[in-house]
Amino acid sequence: MRVILLENVIGLGKAGEIKEVRDGYGRNHLIPKKLAVLATKEQEHHFQRLAAKLAEKAKQQFENAMQLKDSLEKETLEISARVGEGGRLFGSITNTDVANLLAQKGYTIEKRKIVNEHIKTVGEHTVRIRLDEGVTAEVKLVVKPE
Repeated sequence: MRVILLENVIGLGKAGEIKEVRDGYGRNHLIPKKLAVLATKEQEHHFQRLAAKLAEKAKQQFENAMQLKDSLEKETLEISARVGEGGRLFGSITNTDVANLLAQKGYTIEKRKIVNEHIKTVGEHTVRIRLDEGVTAEVKLVVKPE
């Protein structure tokens, strides 16, 4: 299935590009979330007229992601967790926990954008957040025992 991307999609491409994707991915994810439209001849013709607008939108998203990266990297997140022997946590710190901490600080980050292995030890950790294609922020997370 050929689609025209309306927004930057991490791992796929930038706004305005025409991409070949699997039918299910296009039909069930990209099109319903308004990240892309089906690339028919009519849409491609219409897209050529809107290419400059989409490119400007993609540039603006990239700039916003860079600003967000700068402000996120200044933050230090702290969380308390129950600890067992040897500083190991009961359970783990997940992407959802990190997203909730960021929400408390005023940032709206989807948990799927957080690239993180489950944290299972006390101490200082680095959490990576993919904000846009080619823009990844690294936030310091301090896990303290309860």
